[in-house]
Amino acid sequence: MITTMSIPEDVNSRLRLTPVIKESGILRYGLWEPLDIVLNGTESSIVVDSTSENRPDLISMEVYGVVDYWWVIMQVNNILMPIRDLVAGKILIIPFLSSIEGALARVRR
Repeated sequence: MITTMSIPEDVNSRLRLTPVIKESGILRYGLWEPLDIVLNGTESSIVVDSTSENRPDLISMEVYGVVDYWWVIMQVNNILMPIRDLVAGKILIIPFLSSIEGALARVRR
């Protein structure tokens, strides 16, 4: 028997948008769907420095005051492997927090 569950809405994990499947007593994640972030071209950008190289959590903390949205910054900038691709000198687009919250709200409906 296969049962599909979801992670609670108050959890800001990128996996919250991914179905959790229970099959034969084993939990696993289903396919991840990227968040639909609307960019309007007026977002700010930052240049990665040596202290935040390979550390998207530090960038999220600097920009939003929480580490929760590191994965959104990586998604918007098409970075799949921060440990390899988030290097000093790289310019990142920083989505507005309202855009992130709006996309999360659309998913929660």
